[in-house]
Amino acid sequence: MKCILRSVIRETATAVRDQGHTRPLVVELQQHGMLLRLKGHRRRYLLPYAVAWDRAVKLAVDQERRERNGVSS
Repeated sequence: MKCILRSVIRETATAVRDQGHTRPLVVELQQHGMLLRLKGHRRRYLLPYAVAWDRAVKLAVDQERRERNGVSS
């Protein structure tokens, strides 16, 4: 697998509602994290990969716990 040496920018299929408009989410993959922004906006939010990993694991554990307890979401 290759390391990210240059940033890669992609428009996702996810749309987010912001200030009365629905805008596509744009992701810029960088070496140490991903920058998230809405298309047409300049404000960016950095999400480090380690934080994204931790959040994904927590969501998976919570989902497994709900399934074991018979609670549907």
